[in-house]
Amino acid sequence: MVINLVTNAEYVVRGRKPAIVQLRTQAREGWVRLTVDDSGPGVPREIRGRIFDPFFTTKGPDEGTGLGLAICQRVVTEVAEDLDRRLGPGRREICGRSAGGPENVETRHIG
Repeated sequence: MVINLVTNAEYVVRGRKPAIVQLRTQAREGWVRLTVDDSGPGVPREIRGRIFDPFFTTKGPDEGTGLGLAICQRVVTEVAEDLDRRLGPGRREICGRSAGGPENVETRHIG
């Protein structure tokens, strides 16, 4: 799942200046948040409702199958009670809440 989100972010920043991809994680009281920020244009509002549909892609036929985000969504919803998606310019964020959260959470900032 992480590889797919980062790969998508890398795809949209190709040729942009600056080309930025930032990955952040946070865990707190049963919540786990993974945020991938990039300097790309974001998901156009008119297709936001379709990006998790199997086989939907904005990439060319040799670049994507349209399965990556559909699989990511399925993985998250199978292990989490809730799923929140925030899609705006340069942001792809998935937030899941699990019934059995970690007892001891350690957070680290790298970079």
